Amino acid sequence: AVGATSASYAASLGGRSPIERLEAINRYVNARVRFIDDINQYGVADLWTSAADTLRRGRGDCEDYAIAKLQLLRRAGFADKDLYLVILRDALRRADHAVLVARAEGRLLVLDNGTDRLIDSYEMPDYRPIVTFSGDRAWTHGYRREQPPVTYASYESPAPTVTVAAASVAAVTAGASSN
Repeated sequence: AVGATSASYAASLGGRSPIERLEAINRYVNARVRFIDDINQYGVADLWTSAADTLRRGRGDCEDYAIAKLQLLRRAGFADKDLYLVILRDALRRADHAVLVARAEGRLLVLDNGTDRLIDSYEMPDYRPIVTFSGDRAWTHGYRREQPPVTYASYESPAPTVTVAAASVAAVTAGASSN
């Protein structure tokens, strides 16, 4: 699902270091795709397209950028186990977003359509993963929400404070590992 020109470019990166390949593909896709929402491009709320289609059209939304980078990095020699398509919540912007995360040289690096810079995953505290895909595996992520103390009406003075413990639940997609 990668066009011939893009596939040739990705394959030509084979002799470079993993970081150099990530930087090159991130820049390549970011330079060739202009952001547009699926509703404006296709008339539907969400549609995931292949690298070939996204690069041919020259436009797409965040998951289209991430899919294009994923497919090109496979052609550049990265294994599925080192590439993660992550759907997340951007807490700062209060919006859902998609990025590609790649494992290289002992680091997890974020390839985001908003920048040509590779970003270490720990530098992204406002990004909260919702679901992650890698090869034929998928993971869903759950988070513990801290609840404020609850004060009940009481004849005691001062009224007792009761803290309600929050539960954390993470479901795993059928057929996926919980690792």
